[in-house]
Amino acid sequence: MVLLSLSFSVWASAEGELSLPLSSYDENGVQTESWIVAAPDSASQPSTAELSSFESDVIALVNQERALRGLYPLVANASLTLAARGHSQAMSTYNFFNHVSLDGSTFVQRIELAGYTGLCSAGENIAAGQTSPADVVRAWMSSTGHRANILSTSFRDIGVGYVYEPNDTYPGGIGYKHYWTQDFGSRDCWGPTPTPQSTATRTNTPVNTPTWTPSRTNTPVNTPTWTPTRTNTPVNTPTWTPTRTSTPASAPARTSTPTWTPTQTTALLSATLVGAVDLQGRPPKPHICWCVPLSVTLLREDGSAYRTVDLSTNPYGEFTLSGIAPGTYGIRVKHRLTLANYKSEITLLPNANRVELGTLLAGDSSNDNMVDVVDFSLLRANFGSASNLADYNGDGAVDVIDFSLLRTHFGLVGDIPVE
Repeated sequence: MVLLSLSFSVWASAEGELSLPLSSYDENGVQTESWIVAAPDSASQPSTAELSSFESDVIALVNQERALRGLYPLVANASLTLAARGHSQAMSTYNFFNHVSLDGSTFVQRIELAGYTGLCSAGENIAAGQTSPADVVRAWMSSTGHRANILSTSFRDIGVGYVYEPNDTYPGGIGYKHYWTQDFGSRDCWGPTPTPQSTATRTNTPVNTPTWTPSRTNTPVNTPTWTPTRTNTPVNTPTWTPTRTSTPASAPARTSTPTWTPTQTTALLSATLVGAVDLQGRPPKPHICWCVPLSVTLLREDGSAYRTVDLSTNPYGEFTLSGIAPGTYGIRVKHRLTLANYKSEITLLPNANRVELGTLLAGDSSNDNMVDVVDFSLLRANFGSASNLADYNGDGAVDVIDFSLLRTHFGLVGDIPVE
């Protein structure tokens, strides 16, 4: 197969061949596009076991490439995986190949909507037509821009999304059938250098530890040497006693200790918020199914964000936020598979406050705060599986209960006010 650099407009089928596209966006916003001329897909349909492992296999192969170059492994992230799967599914369903979704959202916006907030750097690789993890990683590693994303030291996390569409006819009636997305991200702003250096230093520390142990072992030998000196110190004690007695001159400093009292008082004046949400289709509380990830945002009265936190609820559907300045806020709560709820003008007093935040309506598989045909397509594609992409009630299966929840809320848009 020949790797060529070409624009999106000419990614079309040729006589008896298909152009398999690759495209990447790196952390600096530089886009790389290329394609591979290949015969139409003659591989047999992947088995269920293969389909379920393809995404993790890609991550393993990426980390293998990184290990060969002495780089730390990337960590699989659920939010990045959600964003990547959603984009692969959208490209497969709506017959397009691009980093920009049909609604105009960029890959960065998709990553953030999936719950990967506070990011410092991000990148994306996409591909279509490659029939296995080995094929797609080999193709990406053969292209400069894609390889740079895979080997970047700016990223810490990775998510992979793979979709297989056996009846695909896009483009040109032949069909890519296999759609791949890699999303990369980092929530910290370390530079490319510190992590590898600190890793090496920490690795070497155990080697150096024995070297220092003898020195510390020798310290007891010196201890007796210092003991007489300390024993003699009582002779000097009277000399120092006046100094300490004269500390009353410093008494004002101690008297000024009340300077610390206001600080302690303000600490006592912080507010704690205990929020409670209701989730649909779940067994009675308490239950492990009520432990879900949420994105919670507190808004000031002028509408600006005071604090955004990703957290998890307990088996009662409750979460706790501490260290909040008392005052009046709005609060927005969203689970990645539900519409967002918004409650305005909650007044938080010092110490504990409990706020009921209503029922989060399920059905938002694409995490875009609306329940529409995209969510229906994702549910249909995962129906009968254990995928968490459309398992709205958290029972480990995408089934008729999840379909019923989506159908009930079809056409709704968040944020839904809570009285």
